[in-house]
Amino acid sequence: MHDYHLDSAAPARFFSRKSIRLTNNRSMLSPHSRILAPTGAFLLLSLLTMLVIFFYDPYLAVGPELLDNPTFSEGLAGWNFHGPDGSVTPGADGTVRLESGDPSQNVVIYQKIAEPQRFTLLRLAGFLRTVEVVAGSKGWHQARLVLASYDRDGKWLAGPHHVVSLASTHNWKRYAEVFRILPGARELRVMAQLPYATGTMQVGHLSLRPVEAKSSAPFLRILFLAAWGGLILWVFLPLLRAGRTACRRVALAMALLAVLIGTLTPGDLRKQWQDDSVATLESIGRQIATATPDEAVTAAVEAKRGRHNSRHKLDRHLLAILKAAHFLLFGTLACCLALALPGLPLSGLLGPLGMLATATEFMQFFIRGRTALYGDWLIDLVGALVGLGLYRLIMKRLSAGV
Repeated sequence: MHDYHLDSAAPARFFSRKSIRLTNNRSMLSPHSRILAPTGAFLLLSLLTMLVIFFYDPYLAVGPELLDNPTFSEGLAGWNFHGPDGSVTPGADGTVRLESGDPSQNVVIYQKIAEPQRFTLLRLAGFLRTVEVVAGSKGWHQARLVLASYDRDGKWLAGPHHVVSLASTHNWKRYAEVFRILPGARELRVMAQLPYATGTMQVGHLSLRPVEAKSSAPFLRILFLAAWGGLILWVFLPLLRAGRTACRRVALAMALLAVLIGTLTPGDLRKQWQDDSVATLESIGRQIATATPDEAVTAAVEAKRGRHNSRHKLDRHLLAILKAAHFLLFGTLACCLALALPGLPLSGLLGPLGMLATATEFMQFFIRGRTALYGDWLIDLVGALVGLGLYRLIMKRLSAGV
């Protein structure tokens, strides 16, 4: 017989050694390998978001059609139009063709809607097709469908009004947008126009109806915003913890916070900032222009002639500033990320930045008054690439002692 002696400390030593090995393996995981964990969740959430965008309508029609002859079955009955002879022609298939070969002409069909304050939300939809449309000198000189608002004096009210603007050639497609009635609006005009551009535009099956948000829409909005926000934290919190110094971690956190604030700002607040900025710039311009009495008279005349064009010009400049802000924010974030994690390869840096760019655009589908744009996503990615490139270039020069 053998006398077996049980060492009670052996299991403890075994599991202790195993736990040390597991701890060491975890500590050896790089941020690049850790980013693989939420990748599946990112792909799944992207798929679910696209399904909601394409197949879920958050609005419910609650009133009758507001347009007379919306399908043009009676030609141009109920519609007003402006343009040279032969520039507006109804078709036998329930469409209207707008044509222009003169960039100095504004070809438009429109219909007025009185007493819009009886409504809260209106959805304007329609099918559009363009053939060889050449845009004019201004950004809005394209084939467009708009819902314009006017006050009691007949002055245009600045606010969301744009459904779509198209240039070049596009096949038939349905476009739709929901608008909140602006305070002070006394008249609406549904307009399909080819303003100071050349080419052909066809319009069909227009519709303007009162709508309200479905009861499930707020729940889905909160759910998807929380899901995307949680995914961003899942991706970036390990990177923040792995930052080399506290100062670099704070810089990275501040840059990420700036991106999220820009993403989550509602459209009405953003529009208010834009209107306030335009009003400030216009006020400064008037003060400069009215330095002498003669110049004051000239400025007043010019203001009456070109205030509308000046407004559009300032709006375009502010839009360019907002696009530049996309670029700069992601460029700054990329630099902060590279500074916090200098040993991370380029692919390990681009992964989180690409996820963030996609997440911020998808989140805007669920934020009031905001629109996700493919162009903004590209600007974000280009900004991140330029930021990383500048960081690598600067560090290379510093390491070379230049």
